[in-house]
Amino acid sequence: MSVEKLLAFVKSDVGLTRKNNEDYASFLIPSEEGKFEKYGSIFVVADGVGGSAFGEVASTLAVQTIINSYYSLPCEIMVQDKLKKSFDMANSELIKRAGELRVREISSTAVCSVIIKDNAYIANVGDSRAYLINQGRKSKIDQITSDHSLVAEQVKIGLLTEGEAKKAPNKNIITRAVGAESQVEIDLFEVNLINGDKLLLCSDGLVRVVDNNEIFTITESNPIENAIPKLISLANSRGGPDNITICLVSFEKT
Repeated sequence: MSVEKLLAFVKSDVGLTRKNNEDYASFLIPSEEGKFEKYGSIFVVADGVGGSAFGEVASTLAVQTIINSYYSLPCEIMVQDKLKKSFDMANSELIKRAGELRVREISSTAVCSVIIKDNAYIANVGDSRAYLINQGRKSKIDQITSDHSLVAEQVKIGLLTEGEAKKAPNKNIITRAVGAESQVEIDLFEVNLINGDKLLLCSDGLVRVVDNNEIFTITESNPIENAIPKLISLANSRGGPDNITICLVSFEKT
């Protein structure tokens, strides 16, 4: 019988230009064997929208609600449906909190993965990303998620090239977020994991200044607990224009 082993680290950094860190990340690998087998482990990164303290409120509430909601749902519900319901609950909580704070909106991006046995289920809204990394795979590094942003939509329809998109002045404008509308629309993905895979979840503060090849090289040439600070250091060496948050998970199958 095969045994799956997960190792995860997370770190968030304010960067060099922002006063507040509006990112938040957390994960849970259940210690109870039954919970681990039936629900799996969950990992979430969020980036609050708004440029104020409410961005911090939004990202923290989104992450905590997604994790708590996921494990509160009946185990017989399919993982994808549990993720959808968890994002719905987070959406409702952010709308409720906005009312309590007497502001029009508090919202956040969110990228989440649940790993059960050798399957990873990924959900995202906004421009925080998930990557699958493994030098043993043909593609070596794959961006699993697609950004929900104005620039990404312009690239998709051919108005901008990838190079132009990286320099676009409106590249931070997202088209979907948790808490932004009465209903939240998420994208869902499923990946079969193989030995040696690494799953990287991050806010856009990393990918704005560090490219995929650099992410691959640093992630594959360092233990995961060392790779995260190296990636953050590289982003900060290039100006640290935004908060930088990374969750990195390694998967081993023996």
